Amino acid sequence: METREYGVIFEFLLCLEYIAKGLQNNSKITYHSRSGVNKAINCGINESSNEIVVITGAHGLFDKDTIPHLLSVLLSSDDIGAVSGDLNPVAKGDTVFSKSEAAYCSMYGRICTWESNVHSIYCFNGPVVAFKKSASSTLNTRRGADDASMALSVIRKGYKCKYVPTGHHLKNQ
Repeated sequence: METREYGVIFEFLLCLEYIAKGLQNNSKITYHSRSGVNKAINCGINESSNEIVVITGAHGLFDKDTIPHLLSVLLSSDDIGAVSGDLNPVAKGDTVFSKSEAAYCSMYGRICTWESNVHSIYCFNGPVVAFKKSASSTLNTRRGADDASMALSVIRKGYKCKYVPTGHHLKNQ
C-alpha cells in the first residue's frame, strides 16, 4: 500500500491540479499558527484559487486511492458539496484502548454510511475531507468543532455531505 504522510499542523491540497496532473503539480497551503482548526480551514479556503479543496489532518496516512475515491463521489453530482473518508485506527499493541477505538470507528462508519444513504452525514468522520469551495461557508472561529461545523455549513447551503467508506485515513494511536 502506497502512503503519504503529512507532518504539519494542517495542510490544504488544492485539487484541480491533482485531478488534471496527479500529485506532481498540486498546490499546498500549510497553516502553522496555533489558533484553531476552524481558523486554519478558513485560511485555506480563502487562500485557495480552485473550486475543489481537500483537507487532511496532520497525523496519519492514507493510501493512493483515498483522494481519487473522495473526488469521484464529490464530482458525481452537482448537489454533493462535500465528502468525508473513513477513519481507521492503527493499533500499537493489543490493548483495551486500541480495541475500543477500532470498534467505535467501525460502528461510526456504519452510521455514516446509513446517514449518507438517506441524505447527508452531519459530522465528518476522519481527518480527510474534500469539498466544493462554492458549497462551503466561513466557519466560526470561537465555537464549534471543525468536523460538524463544516458539514452543517455545507448542508445549510443546500448541498449534501457524503461518506466515502473507501476513502481510508489511517490514524496512528
